Amino acid sequence: MRYIRFMNYLTIALLSISLSSYAQDFSYNSPVLDDYFLEHGKDLSSFSQSVETEEDFKDFPSMSKNYFIDSDIDNSFKTYLETPANIGWNTNKTKFVMMYDQESGETFQADDDLPSYDEGQIFFLELKLTKKKVIPVAFAVNKIDRVKRLMEITYLKENKSSGRQILKFVKDGEGTKIIHSSHYQTGKLVRNILYRPFHNKLVDAFHLNFKKRIEDEQ
Repeated sequence: MRYIRFMNYLTIALLSISLSSYAQDFSYNSPVLDDYFLEHGKDLSSFSQSVETEEDFKDFPSMSKNYFIDSDIDNSFKTYLETPANIGWNTNKTKFVMMYDQESGETFQADDDLPSYDEGQIFFLELKLTKKKVIPVAFAVNKIDRVKRLMEITYLKENKSSGRQILKFVKDGEGTKIIHSSHYQTGKLVRNILYRPFHNKLVDAFHLNFKKRIEDEQ
């Protein structure tokens, strides 16, 4: 009986070690993320969204900005979804580092062939706030509605900030208007105030990247 108990304990211990090793079996090229993973661990399957429902962020500060693209709505929405994140998020303000697919458990690095955007994907980026200040951020693709043409992305709980961003694509004449709405909470009043101008610059760079790609291909 003692032998059986010992073997059961040994099996569980070995399995735990194996699963822990598997959760950490990925690489990335970003010193900025070192402290992030040191603090939160590298078991990406345990990462979760900072907000789940509208009730969670109803009292958050919010902002909204419109962007216009000289291309029809179907092409614009399709391009946003199908452009790999390692291209779409590589701007003068953001740098794509890696992606984790919650459904398959796969990780993708910056030099991999990434799939199109899909629900359940988690992206890890570097945000350039100033020349010397670069911080990590991670968000999940929470929802993609191809009928209503919208995308929702949610910050992870492991971030310094909580919240959700919604990209809504609307027909505007022969072109497309993108309504980018953000709900955010940093936990501190001063950081909430500083968040807005930094966020504006990051989002501007993101949409400008797509605008150039779409309009240059026409």
